[in-house]
Amino acid sequence: MHPPSRPILQDQAYSGSNRLSSQPAAATRVHIHAKARNPRLADAKGGRTAAGRKERIHGHGSVTRRLGEAVLAALLMVVLLPLLLGIGLALLLAQGRPVFYLQERMRAPDRAFRLVKFRTMRPVQPGEAEAVATGGYSLARVTPMGRILRETRLDELPQLFNILKGEMGFVGPRPPLRRHVEACPELYARVLRLRPGVTGLASILFHRHEAWLLSAARTPEETEAIYIRRCIPRKARLDLIHQRNRSLALDLYILYLTAATLLPLPGRRARRLRRPPPSVSPPPPPP
Repeated sequence: MHPPSRPILQDQAYSGSNRLSSQPAAATRVHIHAKARNPRLADAKGGRTAAGRKERIHGHGSVTRRLGEAVLAALLMVVLLPLLLGIGLALLLAQGRPVFYLQERMRAPDRAFRLVKFRTMRPVQPGEAEAVATGGYSLARVTPMGRILRETRLDELPQLFNILKGEMGFVGPRPPLRRHVEACPELYARVLRLRPGVTGLASILFHRHEAWLLSAARTPEETEAIYIRRCIPRKARLDLIHQRNRSLALDLYILYLTAATLLPLPGRRARRLRRPPPSVSPPPPPP
């Protein structure tokens, strides 16, 4: 089995309409070129591939896939144990306790779990408002060491525990907060058909653009409004594209692109994919 040669994403997340709703735009399409005989074309709302077949909606994963991910997570925890201990000790000395940050996330519209990350933000001070969406207004609370961990994505390493417990996979939509699921119930009912993951198409292609959009926020309310109205629908388009075209080869390619954005590997093109449009100021916050 060969990984896809190159996904060519022709998505409207960057240049499409600003009409925001709980449903992704039906016009969003993506070509995923693979070394198979019949590359498929799927849209984020329709139900058929270019070959006219009804595509499979992959659920939370087969027993074999979940067992394989749990075994791989356990092996990675052993291999990366010195790094995990080193980061934990550095955070303890630089920031104090707690070292880990636990937050309720949703693995399904009606099923919650505790997501584990290294703590990268200082605690909320008395009288200081807290924005639920990360980015924008919340960036002022990111610590110097936390900024490094976020840039290198090392703050996500403790999520190996979540994978080991079967609450997450390596590739899939990022697990949302409960309040975001309640704000967009129909959308997340579709997105969360797939088990949440540490990385995914939206993580690779929309991460920097999301930060660019949220940079216009000046208050927690503005941060939350921009995230719900502008970020969630666009990220969902990419998550649904991945869901309808999911395969082991595509998941491996997404993992490769994730590594390519962080390490000096061939394929640094992935970094360019994550950049927001150049020389463009972020849009004003919604009223």
